Amino acid sequence: MKITLKTLKIITCSLIVMHSNGSVLSKDRHGKTERKPLNILFLTADDLAYNSIGSFGCRVKDISPKIDKLASEGIRFTYAHINSAVCQPCRQSLLTGLYPHNNGAEGFEPIDKGVTTLPELMKKGGYINGILGKEIHHQPTEKFFWDFEKKRYPMRCLQNKEFGYIYNFWSDGTTAMAGDATGGLTWKAMVRAGEKDQKIADRVELYRHRVREKFYDLKNDPDCYNNLIDKPEYGIKIKEFKEMMLKEMKKYKDPAYEAFRDRDKTGAIESFMEMQRKKAKNTKSNVSF
Repeated sequence: MKITLKTLKIITCSLIVMHSNGSVLSKDRHGKTERKPLNILFLTADDLAYNSIGSFGCRVKDISPKIDKLASEGIRFTYAHINSAVCQPCRQSLLTGLYPHNNGAEGFEPIDKGVTTLPELMKKGGYINGILGKEIHHQPTEKFFWDFEKKRYPMRCLQNKEFGYIYNFWSDGTTAMAGDATGGLTWKAMVRAGEKDQKIADRVELYRHRVREKFYDLKNDPDCYNNLIDKPEYGIKIKEFKEMMLKEMKKYKDPAYEAFRDRDKTGAIESFMEMQRKKAKNTKSNVSF
């Protein structure tokens, strides 16, 4: 089945209003019929050629089995084209139902403030809008109504050609690092490999939770595998780096200066991290172009 751009535009517009009429009927535990809203998953990919996946002709065997299965159960657009050869205006065109020259974003630019977006309509319809990656490439961000938890992982580092000292304010043994690196195939492969290899499991654990302090010998361990923070023979050098970092933080008016200075006082780091959580909650992921 061949779909033209005109047909694609109609389908896109239908998707925009799905929040109001897209639902399924089911029965609750009392046997009463109730209407539940549909969950909607919208996937986009950067730098994907027309034949990068199996269902569109890729010759690499089993390169995209999940996407291929999805394609076999739905509709393939074999004659649809993007409106711009750049990622951001493409996404913003899809999520506004307008050509780039009509929504105001023909390049890496924000759409016009008067333009309505799909997430905006979904939000009004009672949906929670999640996004994984590229959220700053939807501008202005307040027009896309993303509902996601923002976290800050404050850390500071001082290094020279010989040594490197790192202080992770956020590392408390329970808070886990999350980001783009933990959402890809490499990370999942490491987690699986860690089930059989303790060394890999230790690296996975270190990445997830880190440790509060790290000190590395960059000449002999450039990949930073061996944390020397508890090695007595490096005690003098570690103290020297802590003092140097504190001076640098004060010199450049680092907002974490007092927390690092008072790090051994009860509650100092906890209070600083509470400030970070509040800051993250009130921070808009906006970028000016």
